[in-house]
Amino acid sequence: MNAADHPTILIIDDEKCIRDALRMLLRKNFDVHCAEDVPSGLLEFTECQPDLVIIDYYMPGENGIQGITRLRQSDPHVPILFLTGFADDETLERATEAGATGFMRKPFDIAGMHGTIRQFIGQKAAA
Repeated sequence: MNAADHPTILIIDDEKCIRDALRMLLRKNFDVHCAEDVPSGLLEFTECQPDLVIIDYYMPGENGIQGITRLRQSDPHVPILFLTGFADDETLERATEAGATGFMRKPFDIAGMHGTIRQFIGQKAAA
């Protein structure tokens, strides 16, 4: 966690409007960092060492499942929330197998997002 004792969240999503919306919703209680694709997300991950990663599925280049796999190579314990608007069972199973801690569908519920984040960050602290 950062010096202000706010947990750090990294959002990896190619949609600027989603990144900006999440940043605005979460910035009061969390230190929020953003990246627009998997390669820049991995760099930001190394730099900010987040307590939680939120990653989108569909992005140019590497998709979110590929990103989860690469994040897990860097840190097998950080909670990863898989965010997608196209969540069929096969995709969710692949994300879980890659190492996603959980998932949320777009559009997401703000209260549900906060609750899930708090739950996952609490799980990391207990590990």
